[in-house]
Amino acid sequence: MRTCVIGHLGARLAALASDRKARIYVNRTERLPITVEGTRRTDSPSGAARMRKNPRHSARFLSAVVPCIVTLGVAVGCNEPERPPAAYAGPTLASGDLSPEPVSCPPTGFVMIERQASRGRFPGALAVARLVPARKDSPRDDSSPIDWQLGAIKEEKATYWNSLFNTVSDIREVVVLDGLALEKPGADLTEIAAAARRMKADLCLIWGPGNAEPLRAALLGVIMDAELGRPVAFLQAEAGPEDFEEPPDDHFEEDRRHEDVNYLVARKFEQQVKDCMFELISRDQRIPTTLPSPWRSISTMPAADQPPIPVYVLPNRPAGW
Repeated sequence: MRTCVIGHLGARLAALASDRKARIYVNRTERLPITVEGTRRTDSPSGAARMRKNPRHSARFLSAVVPCIVTLGVAVGCNEPERPPAAYAGPTLASGDLSPEPVSCPPTGFVMIERQASRGRFPGALAVARLVPARKDSPRDDSSPIDWQLGAIKEEKATYWNSLFNTVSDIREVVVLDGLALEKPGADLTEIAAAARRMKADLCLIWGPGNAEPLRAALLGVIMDAELGRPVAFLQAEAGPEDFEEPPDDHFEEDRRHEDVNYLVARKFEQQVKDCMFELISRDQRIPTTLPSPWRSISTMPAADQPPIPVYVLPNRPAGW
């Protein structure tokens, strides 16, 4: 008689070996041919054999295992890098929509439309207005012209405009316009300039999306004289993958601004607006003004031999003593 000892079951196997009617259970994964004298081997058929005999077992097995394998492969070895945010692909403006005469402007830059120098324009205020495609309830035909309207600027985006000229003393303030500033809906440039004039602004920047190649974004705009309602300068900016920046060390994983062409072109456009305003300020002719000084000169002060001016202190509450 032979005795096989497997791990901690050795003592039990040795005790059962003396019983001719003993039944020994062995882990199927080991597939060890363990036999005891007097016993008959009754191994059940393997899983492969059962699947060959019954195809339904094979289908159930595959339907349960294959999704797990695919999910594991996607989670471990198929992680592709996240693509940059998509560029704007909606309706766009043309230079003719903002300027009555054709202009030749670089992709990122500005062109002066006003030929003569201004006089007494600065210090002044600047109004900014953004054009967006008008919403229509019915589907629009591709051949029909696009209607534009004055769109609202979100507070987080308006902050960039409010802080753009914080250190420029010749710009008194930046006024952000929305659709409520107009007397009637629409995107007529002269009406927008008139709305800026009602807000006590001297200049008005009107801008919107421009045409660009795939994976790129563009903005173009015009600066108008709010008093006269005529264009002063035309400017535009364009951004693409070559403008991607290295993310800062403390940025969040969800923050993709360093590779978002819509965000990058907005910052480039704001810089062009700032450079253009500096050019307009340098060309402006200041009006000399003579105003009375609010400070008293030494000649109006009392002489030293005169008695001092009496100072009366009036109590602002009743005395209780």
